[in-house]
Amino acid sequence: MKCLELNGKTFSMVLFDMDGCLIDSEYLNIRLWGEVFEHHQVPIYHEEMLNWRGWDFKAVVDRIEEAANKPGSAESFRQERDERFWKAMGNGDLKLKPYVLYILNALDKNGIPYACVTSTHSFKANKILKHFEIFDRFKFILTGDTVQKLKPNPELYLKAITMSAFPREEILVFEDSKHGIKAARDANLNVVYVIDRDPIDVGELDCLGVVENFSQILERIQWKEDNVV
Repeated sequence: MKCLELNGKTFSMVLFDMDGCLIDSEYLNIRLWGEVFEHHQVPIYHEEMLNWRGWDFKAVVDRIEEAANKPGSAESFRQERDERFWKAMGNGDLKLKPYVLYILNALDKNGIPYACVTSTHSFKANKILKHFEIFDRFKFILTGDTVQKLKPNPELYLKAITMSAFPREEILVFEDSKHGIKAARDANLNVVYVIDRDPIDVGELDCLGVVENFSQILERIQWKEDNVV
């Protein structure tokens, strides 16, 4: 069995966040939320929504209903946003992040399993991954509706460690948001920060590495045979 080496550490399993890491969806979601808020005259704007990346959706709901001054409005707004999202996906506005297929192919070639760990609920996550024909490539897909607390709480990653059947020191995580990185680090996992469109300061989160895309990771990885008998 092969493993990968990065920055002096060896890994046998990889966990990917989805939104903003595998799928270029964060900014599409922000744009669509903006359209909904403008239509309903809700005073929430682009700069504020940038900080929502990786948030627990309950916190987003509370903020929307506070700004709209209308309890229960967030769910109808979310449905309207999702309708726009599926239309945008069908029109080709949703893309894979650069070099995603390259790293998945490299992991497959070297026999290293990988999974997707996302706060997005299963219906939406599965539909997106199936759209890009990568759903069946993951060892498992762990979604936000399977846990009580979402990122930045580590519950998703703690559950992923158990499901992976690998010790946590052999698991490498790729994340793009501060909340996601914190969740993985609080689960005592090694994390590589994959920069989305707007870089964030992750200095205090002790990432194993910072890259602009998966091509840079492939340049740094060494593939090795696991000599453990």
